[in-house]
Amino acid sequence: MKHLALVALLALGPLALAHGQPATDDLTRAPLGELKARYLACDRAATRTVLDPGTAAACSSAAEALLKRGFGGDFDRLIAWWRAEKDGAGGVPQAAALPKP
Repeated sequence: MKHLALVALLALGPLALAHGQPATDDLTRAPLGELKARYLACDRAATRTVLDPGTAAACSSAAEALLKRGFGGDFDRLIAWWRAEKDGAGGVPQAAALPKP
Protein backbone atom coordinates (compact mmCIF):
# COMPACT_ATOMS: atom_id res chain seq x y z
CA MET A 1 0.00 0.00 0.00
CA LYS A 2 2.75 2.45 0.96
CA HIS A 3 4.61 1.53 -2.23
CA LEU A 4 1.58 2.74 -4.21
CA ALA A 5 1.63 6.09 -2.41
CA LEU A 6 5.24 6.59 -3.48
CA VAL A 7 4.42 5.72 -7.06
CA ALA A 8 1.53 8.19 -6.97
CA LEU A 9 3.79 10.95 -5.63
CA LEU A 10 6.30 10.34 -8.42
CA ALA A 11 3.52 10.36 -11.01
CA LEU A 12 2.16 13.74 -9.89
CA GLY A 13 5.26 15.71 -10.93
CA PRO A 14 4.76 15.63 -14.70
CA LEU A 15 1.02 16.17 -14.24
CA ALA A 16 1.57 19.27 -12.10
CA LEU A 17 4.05 20.68 -14.60
CA ALA A 18 1.61 20.02 -17.44
CA HIS A 19 -0.95 22.14 -15.60
CA GLY A 20 1.42 25.08 -15.37
CA GLN A 21 2.56 24.71 -11.76
CA PRO A 22 6.24 25.63 -11.72
CA ALA A 23 8.72 23.90 -9.45
CA THR A 24 9.07 25.76 -6.17
CA ASP A 25 12.86 25.91 -6.37
CA ASP A 26 15.71 24.62 -8.43
CA LEU A 27 16.06 21.02 -7.28
CA THR A 28 18.90 20.35 -9.69
CA ARG A 29 21.23 22.26 -7.35
CA ALA A 30 19.79 21.12 -4.01
CA PRO A 31 22.18 19.00 -1.94
CA LEU A 32 21.34 15.30 -2.02
CA GLY A 33 20.84 15.28 1.75
CA GLU A 34 18.20 17.99 1.37
CA LEU A 35 16.36 15.99 -1.29
CA LYS A 36 16.39 12.94 0.96
CA ALA A 37 15.08 14.97 3.92
CA ARG A 38 12.31 16.46 1.76
CA TYR A 39 11.34 13.04 0.45
CA LEU A 40 11.07 11.61 3.95
CA ALA A 41 9.15 14.65 5.24
CA CYS A 42 6.71 14.27 2.36
CA ASP A 43 6.37 10.57 3.04
CA ARG A 44 5.60 11.19 6.72
CA ALA A 45 3.08 13.92 5.89
CA ALA A 46 1.35 11.82 3.20
CA THR A 47 0.82 9.01 5.70
CA ARG A 48 -0.93 11.39 8.10
CA THR A 49 -3.07 13.53 5.82
CA VAL A 50 -4.06 14.23 2.24
CA LEU A 51 -1.58 16.67 0.78
CA ASP A 52 -2.92 19.78 -0.91
CA PRO A 53 -2.21 19.88 -4.66
CA GLY A 54 0.65 22.39 -4.38
CA THR A 55 2.44 20.45 -1.67
CA ALA A 56 1.86 17.17 -3.50
CA ALA A 57 3.40 18.67 -6.64
CA ALA A 58 6.39 20.01 -4.68
CA CYS A 59 6.83 16.61 -3.03
CA SER A 60 6.61 14.89 -6.37
CA SER A 61 9.27 17.18 -7.83
CA ALA A 62 11.57 16.43 -4.91
CA ALA A 63 10.91 12.69 -5.29
CA GLU A 64 11.65 12.79 -8.99
CA ALA A 65 14.88 14.74 -8.44
CA LEU A 66 15.96 12.28 -5.74
CA LEU A 67 15.17 9.31 -7.95
CA LYS A 68 17.27 10.71 -10.80
CA ARG A 69 20.17 12.24 -8.88
CA GLY A 70 20.38 9.99 -5.86
CA PHE A 71 19.57 6.64 -7.40
CA GLY A 72 20.29 7.01 -11.11
CA GLY A 73 16.62 6.46 -11.95
CA ASP A 74 16.58 3.06 -10.24
CA PHE A 75 13.23 2.95 -8.43
CA ASP A 76 14.08 -0.31 -6.65
CA ARG A 77 17.17 1.31 -5.09
CA LEU A 78 15.06 4.29 -4.00
CA ILE A 79 12.52 1.97 -2.35
CA ALA A 80 15.28 -0.02 -0.63
CA TRP A 81 16.75 3.21 0.76
CA TRP A 82 13.31 4.46 1.82
CA ARG A 83 12.55 1.21 3.66
CA ALA A 84 15.84 1.40 5.54
CA GLU A 85 15.21 5.05 6.45
CA LYS A 86 11.66 4.53 7.62
CA ASP A 87 12.83 1.64 9.79
CA GLY A 88 15.22 4.02 11.53
CA ALA A 89 18.48 2.97 9.91
CA GLY A 90 19.27 6.45 8.59
CA GLY A 91 20.08 9.73 10.22
CA VAL A 92 17.66 12.13 8.52
CA PRO A 93 16.04 14.32 11.18
CA GLN A 94 12.33 13.85 11.80
CA ALA A 95 11.85 17.64 11.80
CA ALA A 96 12.58 18.13 8.09
CA ALA A 97 10.11 20.56 6.58
CA LEU A 98 7.81 19.87 3.67
CA PRO A 99 8.73 21.63 0.43
CA LYS A 100 6.68 24.78 -0.13
CA PRO A 101 4.21 24.71 -3.00
